[in-house]
Amino acid sequence: MLGGIGKLAGKYFSKGGTGRQVAKDVGIQSGIAGLLGLVTGGPVAGLAYGLGDFATNMPLVGLARHFAPGVKGTLQVKDAAGNLISKPYMAPSAIE
Repeated sequence: MLGGIGKLAGKYFSKGGTGRQVAKDVGIQSGIAGLLGLVTGGPVAGLAYGLGDFATNMPLVGLARHFAPGVKGTLQVKDAAGNLISKPYMAPSAIE
């Protein structure tokens, strides 16, 4: 069963794009929830909290980004030498 889930997840994330970015963003938060569960309830609780958080938030954040994408642009900052550096910037929507 887990092998089938792994293959399906591999096909989904191999396409790249927003799915991979959402998984990265949600995975960080789910990892923190899992660590807190590990500290307070042990390894089984930590795994349950982390996976539950990921399984809940992954589709919700994906839908929020689909219906209300954030604002993308470039941010220009000056470094210590006074040179302008352009960096890509993405501000999430209020729904997310």
